[in-house]
Amino acid sequence: MPEIKNAFIHGKMNKDLDERLVPNGEYRDALNIDVDYSDGSDIGALKNILGNTQKDSISLTSATCIGHVKDTENDKIYWFITSSAKDIIAEYNIATEASSAVIVDTGNVLNFNTNNLITGANILDGVLYFTDNLNEPKQVDVAYWKTQTTNFNTLTTGLSEERITIIKKSPMAAPSLNMSSSLRTGNGTAGNTQVTTSLLLAASGSGLQNAKDSGSTISGTFSPSPNYQVGDIIILKNDFTGSDGTLTKTEARIKLTSISGGTFASELLTISKQMSGGSTSYTAVLQEDDPLFELKFPRFAYRYKYNNGQYSCFSPFSNAAFLPDSSVGAGTGFEYNAEDGFNLAMTNTLRSLTLENLNNNISADVDEIDIIYKDSVGSNVYIVDTIKRQSNNSIDSTFQVKDEQIFKVLPSNQLLRLFDSVPKKAKSQDITANRLIYGNYTHQFNLPAAPIQFDIKLKNRYTAAAADRVQRQSIKSNRTYQFGVVYTDTYGRQTPVLTDKTGIIKVHQGEAKNMSKFTAKVTSSAPSFATNYKYFIKEISSTTYNICADSFYQDDQGYMYVSFPASEINKVKEEDILLLKKKAGDQPAENFGKFKVLDKLKIAPKFLTNPIETYYRPSEFAYSAQFGDGTVQTTIKAGCTPVPEHNTITLKNYFKWGDTSIDGNTYTTSLQTAIGVSSQGMEVLTPGKKVKFINGVSESEIYTVSALEVHTTGGDDVEVHFEEEFGDDIKMLYTDYEENPTTASVSGILVGVKEEEKNPAEFEGRFFLKLKADDNLLADLIGTDIANLNAISTTNGVDGDPQANPSGTTGTPTNPDRQYLIRFGGKNNANSSTTASLAASSGGWNTSAGGRDGITASSFGSPTIDLTKGWHIGIQTTVGYTDAESIYNNSPFTNNLKKGNYISFFNKTKANGDLDLNFYKIEEVDIRDHSGGQRVWSLKFDRNLDGDVRCFFETVDSGSGSATKMSITVHEFKAGSLKNIVNPPVFEIEPQDDTDIDIYYETQENLTVSGNHGNENSLLYYNCFSFENGVESFIIRDDYNAPVLGKGVRVSTIFEDNYQEEILKSELIFSQIYNGKTGINKLNQFIIAEPIIKQLNPEYGSIQKLHTRYNDIIAYCEDKVIKILTNKDALFNADGSANVTSNTSVLGQAIPYNSNYGISTNPESFSDFTYRAYFTDKKNGVVLRHSADGMEEVSNYGMKDYFKDNLRNQSGYIYGSYDEKKNQYNVSLPTSVNNTVSYSESINGWPSRKSFVTEGGTSINNKYFTFKNGHIYEHHVGARNTFYGSKTDSEVTFLINESPANMKNFRTLNYEGDSGWACDSILTDQQDGNVSAFIEKEGKYFNYISGVTETEGTVDTKALNVQGLGSLTSQAVVGSNRVFTFNFNLNKDIQINDNLYYVDSSSVKQDLGKITAIDAAAKTITIVNTSEVPQASAYMFYVKDAKFNTSGVLGYYAETKFKNTSTANKELYSVGSEVSISS
Repeated sequence: MPEIKNAFIHGKMNKDLDERLVPNGEYRDALNIDVDYSDGSDIGALKNILGNTQKDSISLTSATCIGHVKDTENDKIYWFITSSAKDIIAEYNIATEASSAVIVDTGNVLNFNTNNLITGANILDGVLYFTDNLNEPKQVDVAYWKTQTTNFNTLTTGLSEERITIIKKSPMAAPSLNMSSSLRTGNGTAGNTQVTTSLLLAASGSGLQNAKDSGSTISGTFSPSPNYQVGDIIILKNDFTGSDGTLTKTEARIKLTSISGGTFASELLTISKQMSGGSTSYTAVLQEDDPLFELKFPRFAYRYKYNNGQYSCFSPFSNAAFLPDSSVGAGTGFEYNAEDGFNLAMTNTLRSLTLENLNNNISADVDEIDIIYKDSVGSNVYIVDTIKRQSNNSIDSTFQVKDEQIFKVLPSNQLLRLFDSVPKKAKSQDITANRLIYGNYTHQFNLPAAPIQFDIKLKNRYTAAAADRVQRQSIKSNRTYQFGVVYTDTYGRQTPVLTDKTGIIKVHQGEAKNMSKFTAKVTSSAPSFATNYKYFIKEISSTTYNICADSFYQDDQGYMYVSFPASEINKVKEEDILLLKKKAGDQPAENFGKFKVLDKLKIAPKFLTNPIETYYRPSEFAYSAQFGDGTVQTTIKAGCTPVPEHNTITLKNYFKWGDTSIDGNTYTTSLQTAIGVSSQGMEVLTPGKKVKFINGVSESEIYTVSALEVHTTGGDDVEVHFEEEFGDDIKMLYTDYEENPTTASVSGILVGVKEEEKNPAEFEGRFFLKLKADDNLLADLIGTDIANLNAISTTNGVDGDPQANPSGTTGTPTNPDRQYLIRFGGKNNANSSTTASLAASSGGWNTSAGGRDGITASSFGSPTIDLTKGWHIGIQTTVGYTDAESIYNNSPFTNNLKKGNYISFFNKTKANGDLDLNFYKIEEVDIRDHSGGQRVWSLKFDRNLDGDVRCFFETVDSGSGSATKMSITVHEFKAGSLKNIVNPPVFEIEPQDDTDIDIYYETQENLTVSGNHGNENSLLYYNCFSFENGVESFIIRDDYNAPVLGKGVRVSTIFEDNYQEEILKSELIFSQIYNGKTGINKLNQFIIAEPIIKQLNPEYGSIQKLHTRYNDIIAYCEDKVIKILTNKDALFNADGSANVTSNTSVLGQAIPYNSNYGISTNPESFSDFTYRAYFTDKKNGVVLRHSADGMEEVSNYGMKDYFKDNLRNQSGYIYGSYDEKKNQYNVSLPTSVNNTVSYSESINGWPSRKSFVTEGGTSINNKYFTFKNGHIYEHHVGARNTFYGSKTDSEVTFLINESPANMKNFRTLNYEGDSGWACDSILTDQQDGNVSAFIEKEGKYFNYISGVTETEGTVDTKALNVQGLGSLTSQAVVGSNRVFTFNFNLNKDIQINDNLYYVDSSSVKQDLGKITAIDAAAKTITIVNTSEVPQASAYMFYVKDAKFNTSGVLGYYAETKFKNTSTANKELYSVGSEVSISS
C-alpha cells in the first residue's frame, strides 16, 4: 500500500484553501507550535514552544500595562502600569534582569487609564516622552525620578504634574522696575527734589556780566538742604532772559571742598563766558556718570532655564525703563525749542535700575534665570545676564542692571513665543528630525457662550504728591484704544484676544495735559479652564512726530506760514494734518483744531523774501459814475467799479493823500493838482505800477496798471485800465454781491503796492508749512510766554499832571514827552463804576485832586462807556485829539493799544523797592473822546495790577497832584522772528490709522482669575510721556528717525472663526530642535506663530500612529498610510514620479502609499523591526506589512478569511508585537479567538496560534518580552506551553490530501519525531477515525486507524456499518427491558451491542441504545428500557460500532489533529498514512 507523507517543509498554516488544495508542507491550524529548520534543507520540524517567565516582583492588584517603550542604547525597557491602587512607570534592565521603579503615583499625577493606551512613546538621552490622549504629554527624566523613588511600594517624592509635562511653566508677570535718575538719593540729585543756591558768579550789575575765573573759591548755601558730600561736583544752571527777550543759557560746575553747617565751600571748575550779574539764583544738581540707556527705551523680561536644558517662554516685557530729564527747562522738566532742535526732556536719565519679582510661577526644577533685554529700535532680543541657583538651592529674585553690556542675541522667534502650543493631549507621538511631533491632538479651549464685556476708564496716574510723578508716564491722547483679554491655563497656554465694542475707549486731546492711566474690568464671566488673564491693547495709529515751530507768518491771502528748523523737515509732508498740542508758553492748546498742510516749502515763501508793501493809501477815494460826469458811483457798475471779467475802473478826482514824499520822491504839498488828482496818486496810477483793493481787513489780488486816461474837463475823472481782468477776489468790495450782483453797494479803496527785497539770511535753516489762517491757531501760536514779546513802542510822555501842557487842553503838546496822562487807574477792577473800588484806600486813583477827573459815564459822549467791565487804567491825550491829529493818528504807541498786546511799566521802581518787570495783557479796549475833546483809551488787563498805578510814577503821587511822568511800553508777540523762543508752540502730526491691522499688544500684568476677575484692575501700561503742557512724547528727543517708545513688544490677535476646543485629527504639530551633543533642548517649544503644523487630507481619517523611518515620518491613519518627507520635499514629474529636493521646512510633501488600507483605530497593533512594520486594519479585516517595497497584506498568506472574520469582531485592543528571536509578528485577538497569531518572515506565513493574549510586547537584544496584568514576562524561557502561569497544550492540524480526486481508505497513521504526540482526531470528508495511541516501530510512531463510535449527530445511513431492519410491528415493556417485534426475519449479521435506531415522525434519527438480546425465531430485539418510544410502524435500523468494526477511514482527504501535553521539548518532523484507493 502506498504511503502519503506530510513533511511540514513550509511550516505555516493555511486556512484559506479548500482541504483538498492545501499544499503538502502547510497545515490547517497550529497552537503553541514552533517551526525549526535545518540550514539548506527543505525539511522543517514542528515542536511545542517554550513558555514565558515573569521578570518583575511588583505587587499589583487589578493591574494593566497600558504602554511600553524600549531604550536600545541602554538595553532597558520601560512600561506604564495602572492598577487599582497606583500608577507606575517601571524599568527593566536587560543586563541585570532587575526591575526598578521610576515613578510610583497614587495622586493621579500620571492619571493612567486602561481606556487610553500609551501608543506614542520615545526615549531620548535618558528621558521618556509619552502621550496617552487623556493627559498632558509628558517627559520623565528617568535618572532623576529614580532617585526620588525608593521602590514599587513607596510613593515618589516631590512628584507633581508640572514637573513632568512637556510644556514648561513660564513666568507670568513682567519684572518690576525700581528706577532712579541718581545713584544717590536725597535732595539735589537727579530725579529728586530740586535745590537752588544764590551765588555771585559774575561781576555786579544788571544783565550779563563777565564770569568769574575758573579756580575761584565760591561759598554759599543750598535750599532745601542737599545730600552732597565733599568732593562732589555740582552743576549750576540759570536761564537768563534779557530785556529784549533773548534767552541765554548759563552754566557753571563747582567742586565741593568743605561743608560746614549749612555752608558749602567750593572751587569753580568751569563756567560760561558770561553769567547773570550780581547774586543770582541757580538750580543745582549733582554731577554723576552718564545715564544708562540714555538714548534708548529699554524693556526687560526674563525666562527660566530648567534643569533639563529647556527654556521657558519669556515673561511679559516690562514697560520701558525710562526717566525723562526733569532737570531741563530751569527745573520745569520740559525744554523743546528750535534752537536746540530737539526735546531735551526726552533723554533717559536712568542711573539706577533693579529688576524685581523675578520668581513668578517658578518651579523647583529651574536652575537659571535669564535676564532679557530689548530696545525699541530693532527686533533683536538679548540676554543681559544669568542668575544661577546657588549651592544652598536658593535663587535670587532681583537683578541690578549696572551697565549696557549684553551677553548674546537670542533667536528672533522667541518673541513670537507667547506660549508653547503643546497639545493638551495627543493620540500619537514620535521624534524625528530631532523634533518632537504629535498627531491627532487637542488644542484650544471652550469659552462661555456669553460675549466678553469690559468696563474701561481713564484716570489720573499719580497723586499730586507722588514721588514718581517725575516718570511722567501717560496714555497718548488723540488715540482710540481697543482692549482685549487673553485667558491662560495653568501652563500659560493662551486664548486669542477676546474683545468687544465695550472695550473701546477714545482718549481726547484734552487729556494731554494730564498724566493718565487705564483701569480695566472684565464684567463677563471667566472660562472655567482659566487660571490667569491679561489685557492686550490695540492702538492702530502709525508713528508720528512732535514738531516745534520756529516762527509764523501771515500773508494777505488768508494763509499762515509756520516755519520749523530744517532738521525737522522729514517729519511732515504735504497733506498731513497738524494738531497744535502746546501753544507758545507753558499752557496746553485749548482749541483742538486740525490744520491741513497745504504746501511744504524748503525755502521761504515769496511774500517773505519779496514782500508786497503798501506804500500809498489815499485819504480820499471814490468811484466815478461816468467818465467826465463827476458823479460818485456807489453801486456796482462795469467800467466804473471793479467787476469780475472786466479790467477798467473810473476814479473821482479826489484820489489824494497829504504826504509830500512817496518812495523817495517829493511831490507837491497841495492837496490837489490842476487835474484834481494828487501828484502822489498819479504816481501810483502810472502804467506798470501795481495796486490792490482793500475793504476793511479783506484784500484783493494784485493788479497791474496798463493805461491811464485823464478827463481834463468836466469832472476831471481818471479812467484806469489794468493788464488783468478782475477775478472773484474783488467781490469782497461789495455788500451782498451774490444776492444782488447788479445793485450791490461798493466800498473800500485802492492802494499802491510794491515788491521789496528782504535779506533771506533770516530764513536760512528753516522750512515752511502753509496752513489756512485761523484766529484760534494764531492766538495759540502767539501764546503767553513773555520771552516772545517784542517791544513796539515806548513812550516816556505819560504825565501825572493834566495841566502839564502850557497851552492847556487845546493846541499841540509843547513837550513831546508829555503827550499823554493817566486819566484814572486802579489796582482792583471789580466794577469801575463803583467809586470805592478805585478809591485811594483800595489802591485806586479816582479823585478830583490835582485836577484829575473821576471816571463817570457822563464824562464821555454817547454811547456811554460800560463801567461794569472793570477797566484798570485810562490813558488820555493831554490835548484835544483833533488839535494834534497828525501826531496821535500816527503814533505807534496809541495805534498799538489793542486787544492781545501787552503793556509794561518798565524800569520804574515800585513803592516796595522791587523792579516791576511784569507784563499786562490787554483784553478789552475802549476808545472814545472825553467831553473836553481829549481821546481816552480805557484798558482792561488779564489780571489786576501788581501795585497802585501811582507807584509807577517817578515821584509817587500823594493825592495832591505831585506825581510826575511815567514810562509805558507797548509789546506784541513776535510774528516773524521767533528764533530764540524758550517755550515755542508744539504741533503733532496726526497719525494715520491702519484699520486692517488687528494687532493687540500685551500689557505687563498677568492677573489671577481668583481674586481679580470682575474687579477694577489698574494697569501700568503707558505709551507716552506727558509734560502736562499738552506735549506728549514717545520718541527720543523727539528727533526724526530716533528710537520710538513703541506700543509694546509681544503681540496677539483675534480669532476670526468660531474659537473653541478642537481635536485636530488629521494634523501634525512639531517642536523646535533637540541636539544632545550641544546641549540644545527645545522639545518643549511649540511656537504657533511659526509654520509648525502639517495638515493631512481628512479623508484619510484620524492619525493613529506616528513612526519614523528613513528619517521621514510615517503617519498611520485610520484609512491610509502617508509618508511625510522630513527636511525635504518632492517635485512630481508628469508621469507621477517624484524627485526629492532639499527643503528647509521640517515637514515636507505628504505622499500617500498606494494602498487603501489604514490602521483603523488600533495603533496598539503596530510593531516594527528594522525596515519593516506590521499593523492591522480592523475595518478591512487585514494584517499588513509595511516594508521598503510598500504595503502588503500578509493576512493573504493562507489567513485571509480567518482575519477578515475575526478582526472585524474584535471589541478589545488588538496588540501587536515583534519577536526578534523568532522573527515573528504576533497579533493578539482577545475577543472570541482569545489567542495570539504569529506571522513569520522566515516562511512568509503564519506558523501558529498561541494560547495567550498580551498587553503589548517588545524585543531587545534578541529577547522577546510581553506584558500581562501589569507585569513584564520574558518569552522562550521556562516551562513549555506555559504562559503567564497557565499551561496549555501544543496542537497542529494538518491535511493528508494527496490525489484529492480519488476516494481513499486511510488505514494507518504514523509520524516521525519525539514521543508524546497523540492524535486528537482524524476526519475525512466521509468518516471520522481514531488512533488511540502510537506504537514505536522502526523509528516511527505507528498505529492503525479505527472508526469512531457514531452518535445521533454523526451516524451516516450510507455507511457500511449501518444496516436497515424495516418497519416496527410492535413493542412491549418487559420488566426493565423493551422488546421490539418484527414480522420478517432479522438480518443474520445483527449482533448484541450493536446500536438500535429509529427514524421519528420528523425524519430525525433517534438512538435507542445497545442491543442486549436477539431472538431470531421470535423475530424480536431487546434493549434496556428507555424513555424513547418509537411511533407505530417506525423505520428501524442498527449501527455497528465503527471503532471496532472499521479498519481505516474512507475519504478524499484526511484532516488530522495532533496534540502534545508535555512541558519537555517535543518535535514533530513529518506525518504519514498508508492508504489504498477505494474501488
